[in-house]
Amino acid sequence: MKYKVKKIKVNSVNEFYSALKKGHTLPDIDAPVEVKNELFSFISKKKDSSLKFYTMGECYFCGYGVDKDYNASIFWYRRSALEGNAIAQFALGFLYSVGVGTEKDEQKAFEWTEMSAKQGYPGGLNNLGYFYANGIGVKTNQKQALKYYIKSAKIGHSRGQANLGKCYEYGQEVKQDYSKALYWYKKSAAQDDSKGLLNLGRLYDLGQGVEQDSKEAFNLYLKSANIGNIDAQYNVGCCYEQGKGVEQDIEQAISWYKKAAEQGSKESQERLKELNKSK
Repeated sequence: MKYKVKKIKVNSVNEFYSALKKGHTLPDIDAPVEVKNELFSFISKKKDSSLKFYTMGECYFCGYGVDKDYNASIFWYRRSALEGNAIAQFALGFLYSVGVGTEKDEQKAFEWTEMSAKQGYPGGLNNLGYFYANGIGVKTNQKQALKYYIKSAKIGHSRGQANLGKCYEYGQEVKQDYSKALYWYKKSAAQDDSKGLLNLGRLYDLGQGVEQDSKEAFNLYLKSANIGNIDAQYNVGCCYEQGKGVEQDIEQAISWYKKAAEQGSKESQERLKELNKSK
């Protein structure tokens, strides 16, 4: 199957199912809430197949037409994955890597993700690169990480593009090249990937590979922060605190530091302590 990585909008459950059959994944399919809530009942009546099992797993994971149940999602993902569904294999690998719906198991995470990547699934390729880069279920191997990031990025996977851009930004297994980092970050950011937006903002912030532009950096950080990126939320807080790229506003700074701190940002927690001391 040739997997689709571009976003698609549908208006009926039949269109939704058709998009799934063509290789689109649920996160990339934009549909009204009522259509998403019809999906579980609709797919339950379909003939057994790896696609049906994967979709049921997604419904349980996302709470589409059924209560969220991560254990049930694991059950259906596994049933689909055992029948060779690359997207379900990717989903299983991810859940094992973070320990959601099951005990954390980095070895199983790597194995399922590798199966997905071998079938050319873009998310599987990117995550396999990430596992190699960070030694998750396998010995750290930056050359292998780069190899899979390139494959994922060239297919059009936004996070793969962000990760490849980072390799060029920091010279990880490639010659450091800010212009190439900029190129891949722009592609990732164009798909509203939070890390692509964050990293592109950093290049504008530092003037690396592009003319320094604090206002553009702030706008990119803000877009990423609104998606929920913890590092971008911290950066937005810094911009408001310092008046960098935006008018200084300590209350806004505190608000964004709080958002990041609630997600575990130690830097934001420290800034909040300092700002509270100065009140």
